[in-house]
Amino acid sequence: MPNWCYNRLVIGGDGKEVKKVLNFVQGKNGILDFNKIIPMPKEIEDSTKESTIDAITLQQKKQNKKPESKKGMPSWYEWSVQNWGTKWNCSEASLESTNPVTIRFDTAWSPPVPVIVALGAMFPKVSLHCHLSGTPDFFFPKQNLALFVDGCFWHGCSRCGQRAPKTRARWWQEKISGNKRRDRKANSSLKKMGIKVVRVWECQLKKPKQVERIVRNLKIILDF
Repeated sequence: MPNWCYNRLVIGGDGKEVKKVLNFVQGKNGILDFNKIIPMPKEIEDSTKESTIDAITLQQKKQNKKPESKKGMPSWYEWSVQNWGTKWNCSEASLESTNPVTIRFDTAWSPPVPVIVALGAMFPKVSLHCHLSGTPDFFFPKQNLALFVDGCFWHGCSRCGQRAPKTRARWWQEKISGNKRRDRKANSSLKKMGIKVVRVWECQLKKPKQVERIVRNLKIILDF
């Protein structure tokens, strides 16, 4: 079974424009259908139907193997990861709130960053704010910017002098080092997708002057 990411998409702006977005993203998959935003080619979509009755493919799934692609054409798995940023269309999508309009949905393995970026480009008159599990604390599709607010203890901040507990010191060192490696990997993956990355330390938000500077810089980057 995949690890699930729990995501929220907040849509802001003029009521009529927001309604246009809601109507547009609805499809066969329900209230949010990635196929409406970045359509999967029919020949690849048809191959997903074939794979459901293909005993070999079913066995591959059980063994957690990637399905093989036909000659000259990516498999549905390869296409989904490349174009949606996740393994399948979203699951468990629901309208969590109407003020502001918030869609909650799950994705397999990773968040659908390319889908949100594409949706933002299609509807420039609305604001899209995404809370994506396991990735940025805030994502701004129009500006293609990912904002992380890192906890000083868990992410190994060198600014505020926080130290790991003396008990089980080696375990804590490995834990925090692993978090830092994941942070670097996340930065690299996002930058490869053309997404700007900004990270802010928890301790920076405790000092008013630093908060003012961070907000000022973000306003410039986001063109607010």
